[in-house]
Amino acid sequence: MPETKVTVCPGAERNGVTENPPSLKPGYARIDSKRIQNTGFITQFVYGLNIYFENPALVTTDLLILKLRELILLLLQTDKASTIAGLFAQLFTPREVKLKDIVEAHLFSDMTIAELAMLSGQSLSSFKRDFQKNYNDSPANYIRIKRLNEAQKLLRISTLSITEICYQVGFNDLSHFSKVFKKHIGISPAEYRIDPTLYKMN
Repeated sequence: MPETKVTVCPGAERNGVTENPPSLKPGYARIDSKRIQNTGFITQFVYGLNIYFENPALVTTDLLILKLRELILLLLQTDKASTIAGLFAQLFTPREVKLKDIVEAHLFSDMTIAELAMLSGQSLSSFKRDFQKNYNDSPANYIRIKRLNEAQKLLRISTLSITEICYQVGFNDLSHFSKVFKKHIGISPAEYRIDPTLYKMN
């Protein structure tokens, strides 16, 4: 099935919110989602890479590409977006941003589905419809499964605390993470870490 493509272009503003993703062409620096007003989010992103330096076996080409895309999208949401966009315009040729690029780059961020839709330049209903066509699943279910799979992997092979893993895979509340994990995996994160064999796949 063909992938849905969203053309990167400057967006029109409605009620102060820019709807389309910023273009990488010089002069296009409008931002679709909330601008990052400080470097705290960038620092958190860099800190989140520590797990891969400590566990190089986790690093794959796909993961490197995903993290690079995530960093680029974060940089394009800072108050330095104009400078960043101009730099990228000199390094890369303009291209269309695929729906899957947006989704895969933010699987483990705490962005809401509405924010993903905005980032892709679509209405929420259009985003959900195109997502279903591409993934044969709803955004909420697909993202939840991916996050839980990543959480299981980190619980098995990393020394990160359960709280750190919770935030690493995109949840922003430990209680909610534990509740969702137990509902879908059948045991708590702590129990899974002690003995992953307690989890029996259906």
